[in-house]
Amino acid sequence: MSSSSDKQRRRRRHRPSPHSSETWKSTVQKVGLEVLGDIRASSPTLRAFRENGIRLRESYDALRRSLQRAHKQNAPQRLQHGQPAISTDVNRLLKDIGSRKESNLYAAGALVFGFGLFVAGAAPFLLPACYLIFAAVCFPWRVYTFTKRKWGFFLLDFCYWGNLATVAFLLFAPHNHQLGAAVYALADGPLAAALIAWQSAWVFGSTEHSISVLIHLLPGLALFAHRYAPVPESLLSVWRRVVGGEQSVAVAEPAGIFWIFGAPLVFYVIWQLMYFIIVQVMCRQIIQKHGYDTSYNALARRAAKSNNVWNRLVRKGSIARRVCMYGLVQAVFTITVLIMFIPVYYNFYLSFAWQVMKVVFPVYYGAQYQCEKVPKHAVLKALRAQRAQADATKAAVSSQIERSN
Repeated sequence: MSSSSDKQRRRRRHRPSPHSSETWKSTVQKVGLEVLGDIRASSPTLRAFRENGIRLRESYDALRRSLQRAHKQNAPQRLQHGQPAISTDVNRLLKDIGSRKESNLYAAGALVFGFGLFVAGAAPFLLPACYLIFAAVCFPWRVYTFTKRKWGFFLLDFCYWGNLATVAFLLFAPHNHQLGAAVYALADGPLAAALIAWQSAWVFGSTEHSISVLIHLLPGLALFAHRYAPVPESLLSVWRRVVGGEQSVAVAEPAGIFWIFGAPLVFYVIWQLMYFIIVQVMCRQIIQKHGYDTSYNALARRAAKSNNVWNRLVRKGSIARRVCMYGLVQAVFTITVLIMFIPVYYNFYLSFAWQVMKVVFPVYYGAQYQCEKVPKHAVLKALRAQRAQADATKAAVSSQIERSN
């Protein structure tokens, strides 16, 4: 009896109490796991939740591995001295913003500007010859580029026909004073005034901008030199006579009002009718079908950006009314400029001041374009590239998650 009682006492001593903390924890944990397993087995929602969690974890691991691989591939592009690496998109953007080609074009444009000023001051009698060389080189090039870009109908604009009349006069009838007065009024009147009216920018680094400005600038400048500074007289001697009190006069006799106002107006009316028949009647379906651009569409887009009173006046109503209003505004502009050109034609001081204004305004607009618009375009381009890169990353993550699902 004593031995059996001793064994029972030893069992009670080593047996854990049901009220001890360790026994309670193990019991609760065991029961909880059994209950949770039963719930998981019986609940499809929890099973789906668990499976989605596993897939999300796998997608996260795959994305992390891909980012690590991309980081290792871009490691050679890092800068020295521990600076962060520049991404390929940023390098491409910096290359697009500034390049050696643009630097060369800007230097060439600045040299052309300086050469023009030198010729105008030292040997203005060479300006007609320089203009003819410019026309022989740039006009065929513009025909080629405009035809390639579907801009061929721009070649029917008034500025090209005014240049054609100037070239024909200088080559075939340079001593016809009446014809010279009519062409001079066209070239130094509405053709040159368009530089200020449409704020043409002389951007030295842009071939298109430079050619567009010179097309409007050089004809009037060449005919001014043809009228007031023929061979071998230079503008310096003319200026000395002006400073000395002697009025500089043209070599040719001044023409009458008809040749200064009437003949250019007839030329403009003929051109306007021809342009309307070709662009708005004969070739309208071809333009719409093949997507050709015209000066009317280009000027309408430019006016829509400014959203001024002229835009609201011209673009109001039907298409036929818009076209008629566009031609009417052009006609009013041409008549007004021709009337204002009459005193300029008869006065050397006004003619000289007008030549200076024709150069100053495009240069100012070009500087404004270079210093204000170009940086804004660069920032907007960088933001678009950054947004595109973020969208691409988001799309890659979404596709990776879909594949894992």
